Amino acid sequence: MSLKLRFFLLRSSLRFKLSRAMLEAGWKIQLAKIALWHRVAIAKIQASYHLESAKIKIGG
Repeated sequence: MSLKLRFFLLRSSLRFKLSRAMLEAGWKIQLAKIALWHRVAIAKIQASYHLESAKIKIGG
Protein backbone atom coordinates (compact mmCIF):
# COMPACT_ATOMS: atom_id res chain seq x y z
CA MET A 1 0.00 0.00 0.00
CA SER A 2 1.37 3.39 -0.96
CA LEU A 3 2.02 6.08 1.59
CA LYS A 4 -0.55 8.46 0.00
CA LEU A 5 -3.26 5.81 0.11
CA ARG A 6 -2.44 4.92 3.70
CA PHE A 7 -2.58 8.61 4.71
CA PHE A 8 -5.89 9.09 2.87
CA LEU A 9 -7.45 6.07 4.61
CA LEU A 10 -6.24 7.22 8.02
CA ARG A 11 -7.55 10.74 7.44
CA SER A 12 -10.98 9.56 6.25
CA SER A 13 -11.17 7.15 9.19
CA LEU A 14 -10.44 10.00 11.62
CA ARG A 15 -13.04 12.18 9.90
CA PHE A 16 -15.60 9.41 10.22
CA LYS A 17 -14.83 8.91 13.91
CA LEU A 18 -15.05 12.65 14.55
CA SER A 19 -18.34 13.06 12.70
CA ARG A 20 -19.77 10.02 14.50
CA ALA A 21 -18.70 11.43 17.87
CA MET A 22 -20.29 14.78 16.99
CA LEU A 23 -23.49 13.04 15.92
CA GLU A 24 -23.64 11.05 19.18
CA ALA A 25 -23.00 14.24 21.17
CA GLY A 26 -25.79 15.95 19.25
CA TRP A 27 -28.20 13.15 20.14
CA LYS A 28 -27.18 13.34 23.81
CA ILE A 29 -27.72 17.11 23.82
CA GLN A 30 -31.17 16.67 22.24
CA LEU A 31 -32.10 14.03 24.82
CA ALA A 32 -30.92 16.29 27.64
CA LYS A 33 -33.01 19.18 26.25
CA ILE A 34 -36.09 16.92 26.05
CA ALA A 35 -35.54 15.66 29.60
CA LEU A 36 -35.11 19.22 30.88
CA TRP A 37 -38.23 20.42 29.05
CA HIS A 38 -40.15 17.47 30.48
CA ARG A 39 -39.05 18.32 34.03
CA VAL A 40 -39.99 21.98 33.56
CA ALA A 41 -43.40 20.99 32.17
CA ILE A 42 -44.06 18.66 35.12
CA ALA A 43 -42.97 21.35 37.59
CA LYS A 44 -45.35 23.86 35.95
CA ILE A 45 -48.25 21.38 36.11
CA GLN A 46 -47.51 20.60 39.76
CA ALA A 47 -47.26 24.30 40.62
CA SER A 48 -50.59 25.08 38.95
CA TYR A 49 -52.20 22.09 40.70
CA HIS A 50 -50.93 23.28 44.10
CA LEU A 51 -52.12 26.81 43.31
CA GLU A 52 -55.59 25.54 42.38
CA SER A 53 -55.83 23.34 45.48
CA ALA A 54 -54.72 26.31 47.64
CA LYS A 55 -57.44 28.48 46.04
CA ILE A 56 -60.05 25.79 46.76
CA LYS A 57 -58.88 25.49 50.39
CA ILE A 58 -59.00 29.28 50.87
CA GLY A 59 -62.35 29.63 49.08
CA GLY A 60 -63.90 26.55 50.72
